[in-house]
Amino acid sequence: GRGIKTVDILSDSDYTAIQSTDFDIWRVQRIKDIFVFACNSGLAWTDCYHLKPEDFTERDGHLCICKPRVKTGIPYNSVILPDGVEIAKKYNFDFSALQVSSQSTNQALKDIAAHCGVKSVQRLTFHCARHYYINKLIASGVAPAIVSKCDGHTSFKQSYNYSNLNLSDMVVEVGRHISI
Repeated sequence: GRGIKTVDILSDSDYTAIQSTDFDIWRVQRIKDIFVFACNSGLAWTDCYHLKPEDFTERDGHLCICKPRVKTGIPYNSVILPDGVEIAKKYNFDFSALQVSSQSTNQALKDIAAHCGVKSVQRLTFHCARHYYINKLIASGVAPAIVSKCDGHTSFKQSYNYSNLNLSDMVVEVGRHISI
């Protein structure tokens, strides 16, 4: 039968440990930076890999990327969160310096996870960044239709599969709207 699929979500504390750590090895630092960018944009590895300066736009004072996903061709309208904006500025919106193979990326993420003591996910992969962004939007109360448009999914059901809201998150959100 079909069971409930659970997704390991990078914890805020593990994200902070990664985000705040600088690495002496240039290749590892670049991969850490692009991972942090993905945590704040929801972009998949291949979408980050293909980013060009002209892909960035500003809307109502917020940095965004509006283009089709490389893998599916489905348009997304990513609203970049503050840490991601800092990474984009650090590289002058030119991500060509960050283009490394997926194999190198996965090895570096394994090293980064070990160095930063990441415990919230079994294995730190680039896709964890996409899960983190989507979960952050959902947990913050962003409307489901908006989450789907930001991440390039055709339905909120797809986006929801990336989330891992716990009972505490749900109680807080319901309590914000209804006195309980």
